[in-house]
Amino acid sequence: MIKILPSIVLIIGLLSCSRTEKQQLSFSADSSKMEKTDSPHAAMATMDDYEASIIYSSGDSDSLLLDNQDIKNLISLFKTKGSLVQEKEYSGGDCGGKFKRLLYNGDTLTIDKYGCGDYGFGNSQYLTNDDSLKLVRNYEMEWSAQPDRIEFTVTEKIYEFGKGKVTIRERMKVTNGWRNFDFANIPFVTTTSTGQTDYVDLKKAQKELLNHEVLE
Repeated sequence: MIKILPSIVLIIGLLSCSRTEKQQLSFSADSSKMEKTDSPHAAMATMDDYEASIIYSSGDSDSLLLDNQDIKNLISLFKTKGSLVQEKEYSGGDCGGKFKRLLYNGDTLTIDKYGCGDYGFGNSQYLTNDDSLKLVRNYEMEWSAQPDRIEFTVTEKIYEFGKGKVTIRERMKVTNGWRNFDFANIPFVTTTSTGQTDYVDLKKAQKELLNHEVLE
């Protein structure tokens, strides 16, 4: 028995080490799984279509599906150095949304996000000075049912107003994949005009936005 005991101790020790190693490997695997699940892409992959649309349309989300770096920098400047002068939730018909107005260095930036249920969603940004438009960006997603599939039409327009003219950059795509609503490497088509009609229409849209009924 005395000679057998060391062997038994050795076997028990090996089993204990083996169990500990397995537990460590299991913990590492679980941690790796958690890291992947916590990533934005993995989180999006676990969401259903309704939850994904909430991210894009909710006024509490910063998602604007925006890849223009100049406008990103502009929004960041107003959010970090500007002051909030108005925040309002609204509703009207099938749509509801929320906008914020930020003031910085004499300019006002209005950031609007809205959702229209099954009809789609969108967002807009208006940069004004003394109530005159300087820049407007409109993003919109609408869907339509085809005989064999659902199509999502995404459009983006950026208007920059100068003296006597407006520069318009626009792009559009049709996709069959839900959540595939960014433009990736799709370039803008750029045109210029006197912009009088565009200016009047955008001012009207901005006025209607600011005068929306408050959500109760």
